[in-house]
Amino acid sequence: MWWPISSMNSFGKRLMVSCPSSTGGSYTYNTMREQGMETAEMIIRQFNKYPVQLVDADKTLTYEAAKLKALYRIAYADCFAAALALKLKAPVVTGDPEFKKLDDRIDVIWAGP
Repeated sequence: MWWPISSMNSFGKRLMVSCPSSTGGSYTYNTMREQGMETAEMIIRQFNKYPVQLVDADKTLTYEAAKLKALYRIAYADCFAAALALKLKAPVVTGDPEFKKLDDRIDVIWAGP
């Protein structure tokens, strides 16, 4: 995933996360498989305490993500984050160096060390 949970509140705004069902589902089932159902449910409860709004990947957002994927060699899930940032005219908060390829398209707030 592409959000730094520990710094969400430092921006004083609600965090919007583009979450194609395959991305959110794969995160959940991988956690369930690797750490167990109880741990996965605890993580979900903790995550739900933060001011995060999951944004469904509708046809328009999916199309914009596909265009970015065609133009840039970055992960498809990252394309959804970038497409949402473009739609909302908002920055992406990430530590993922792949987003440097999108410097000309989106604002990035770099997280991490």
